[in-house]
This record gives sequence, structure tokens and C-alpha cells, in this order.
Amino acid sequence: MKRIARSFAVTVLAWPFCAHNAHSQASDEIVLADELRTAFYEHAPRALASAMSQAVATWCSSKHGAAKSDALSWLCAGGNLVYFRSVYINGDKGPHGLVCEHYDGHAFRYLGLDFTAESVADHSCVPAASDGSRYELVVDEVGDGDD
Repeated sequence: MKRIARSFAVTVLAWPFCAHNAHSQASDEIVLADELRTAFYEHAPRALASAMSQAVATWCSSKHGAAKSDALSWLCAGGNLVYFRSVYINGDKGPHGLVCEHYDGHAFRYLGLDFTAESVADHSCVPAASDGSRYELVVDEVGDGDD
């Protein structure tokens, strides 16, 4: 009788795990992982800064760049720009960055999220996102500067 009781206890304890595995294997649902949260921004390495610089040149030569208001005139004015890339909370480097107007505040090696949010809001930085092969400016997030 003890052997049956032990066997039954093991079966009862293991059953939820087996049932869960059988259910998850039978499911055709695809679960995509969410992107990790950005912890901070750091100066982009030379190759990444060059790719973001190409995105700036493309945007400025397009009709979108010419149509934007004075809030983003610094972007196409030919001045010094500073490029940052995102770093996730686990230390991995993210596929997005910031293109910022050069000034003394960007001499820091790292930028916190509060500072970057303010910089995007006051139009001194523009987000840049990569599709895996090239960067593109995300100017819609900055707004049109008419506020």
C-alpha cells in the first residue's frame, strides 16, 4: 500500500507540470519576446555614428527634411552632430540611437533616460532606428515644432 501511495503522490505532484508541457506543446500560439527596456544611451562607435550620419543625409536631402520647421533646422545645417546608441538594462546594445545637436551637455559619455526624453521634447535630439541594414530618423516622435 505504501508503494501505491508514493506512486500516487509523485503522479499528483508531477501532473501539473506534465499537463502544462503537453498544453504548451500542443498550442500553435507564437509568443514574441518584448524588447528590453533602454537603461541609458552611450556615445555610438564610429561605424554606428557613420550609419546614423547617412540617415541624417538621406533625411535632409528628402522632401521631409525640407518641409520640417525651424525646430529641426540644426539637423541639416552642417554643424557638429553627436551620435548615441541605446544600451539595454541587461547591458546589450540596442538597435536604436539618438542624433543630437552638439553642445556641452553632450560631452558626457552616457545620457540618462530623463535627459534624453527632455532632449527629444525640446528638439535638440532626434531618435534613429535601425531595420537591421540601415538607420532611419524617427522625426514623427519629435513633432513638427509648431507647439
